[in-house]
Amino acid sequence: MLTGKLPYGKPLSKRAQKRLRYPGQTGQPRIPSRVDATLEKALQLNPALRYEHMSELMADLATKPNPDLIKRKPLLERNPIKFWRELAIGLLILNLMLLYLYQRCRFHHFYLH
Repeated sequence: MLTGKLPYGKPLSKRAQKRLRYPGQTGQPRIPSRVDATLEKALQLNPALRYEHMSELMADLATKPNPDLIKRKPLLERNPIKFWRELAIGLLILNLMLLYLYQRCRFHHFYLH
């Protein structure tokens, strides 16, 4: 109802359903991440993973987000820009450390031999 389309597309065979992953509400920036996380749990293909009671769903849709739902998503899915920025910074620091060690070993090798 929020996006105007089915969450998993057309109905598929049982075998094809095993490979499906929740697509998220991509292209819908007005949908808060907590609502998207609640929808993901409510729309699980495996009924055992869905909400047991409507009150649980209503509580997760309340204004205070459920921390268990938000923590479940990896940083890459929650904030891809932050993920790639932090990864680039980490790799830059690692490369600088390796460059320092390389220069240090080269310096010691040159002057000790």
